[in-house]
Amino acid sequence: MATSLKAMGACIGLPATFSVLRHFYGFWEGQLPTVTGGATELSLTRQFELLKGPHIHLDVIHVGNIDADDDATIDAAVHVCRTVYGTVDLGVGRIRHFAIPVADANGMDVIDSATEKNDLLGAWTATEPGIDVFMVRDITYDSVIGSAGYIPGDCGDEPASDEDGVIVDVNRAAAGVARTFTHEVGHFLGLSHTCGETSGTPPCASPCQTDNLMTQTGCVPAGTTALNLTASQGTTMRCHFMVQPGC
Repeated sequence: MATSLKAMGACIGLPATFSVLRHFYGFWEGQLPTVTGGATELSLTRQFELLKGPHIHLDVIHVGNIDADDDATIDAAVHVCRTVYGTVDLGVGRIRHFAIPVADANGMDVIDSATEKNDLLGAWTATEPGIDVFMVRDITYDSVIGSAGYIPGDCGDEPASDEDGVIVDVNRAAAGVARTFTHEVGHFLGLSHTCGETSGTPPCASPCQTDNLMTQTGCVPAGTTALNLTASQGTTMRCHFMVQPGC
């Protein structure tokens, strides 16, 4: 197993020379984000522990005009995702950033329907083993703020091309985007909602786990973060086909 920072970087696909903050942790702006739900400091020891076990890689795809404020929001989302998944011993390793210019996005920087979402997921994918997370300027249908292409039913299930990834509306407060980002990747890794799957207002009464990451936004009590995961959810996530073995 990797025992040095250089060896660990090589294991997760980084070049021989890299920045710890920008490349090893994947922060586009090169600094630790301050955001609700994100760790207040970084521990290389803990990151090594996580990467020596099951971990995922993320390919963050910026669709259309993404400005500096959006970059900071995306960094915050990556940080919360890593912090939350670490609580169930699933590491978040390499973060790669890609951009689809407005001229090439064919209007899909704003997602107007579930069909257009699937068009976006099917039109682009990053190479190598990373989960595609498309950060779009807006989602305008059915009060959606993020959506996963699919939720696998069993370990090893693989999506069709037009279900491969998730989309997230970046044009909101950083903490909200971070929870949506982490929640939707959770769906992609096999997690269902904790409060049922009915349309409209969810059935939010007990025993619904309103403090859980997979609680629908409409069931989260005001003033709470709802970022918890259970050991059982961690087991489900770690059996996904995109999960990498330990370095």
